[in-house]
Amino acid sequence: FLSIHWIGRLGYRYGLYTPGFQSVIVTVVGLVVIACLTWWSVRRIQDAEVARTRAIQRFQAAASAAKALIYEWDPVTGKVEWIWGFEQLTGYSTQEATPTSRWWLEQLHPEDRERVAPRARGLQAGVTYHAEYRIRRKSGEYLPVRDTFAAYRTPGGICVIGHTIDISDQKQREEEQRQIN
Repeated sequence: FLSIHWIGRLGYRYGLYTPGFQSVIVTVVGLVVIACLTWWSVRRIQDAEVARTRAIQRFQAAASAAKALIYEWDPVTGKVEWIWGFEQLTGYSTQEATPTSRWWLEQLHPEDRERVAPRARGLQAGVTYHAEYRIRRKSGEYLPVRDTFAAYRTPGGICVIGHTIDISDQKQREEEQRQIN
């Protein structure tokens, strides 16, 4: 706005200050301001997109390195979204499995099912839960896993996000250690 004032003073000095001249100056200054704000907005959107892409790449790299199944589960509807690693852990493709907690519980070893299923009831937001159990892979073998999940509040109630990792190497080392002792 100081520039408009300054240009106006020059216009008075040289006799250019007319309503038409003022209109042109205001229009030009307005267009420059709009162009600057548009450039700034586009730049912020581009920066946000770069940050989003980088965050997705880091998440994928971390999930891949952890060899984890990452999931989100809605206890009210029973719907499960397998975000990463489902096929690597279970051997099933996402098209072969029904994305529900019921399908997952059916894959648990029968001896573990009675122990693990009640943990899914009475979830409290902000609490982290852990469970170890065996899950049946597509090949029919049972894989020992550790499931860690946390409940959080949503407008619709409580939702759960967690990860399940293969602990067969750990169980094998424990068994070898038990045999040595």
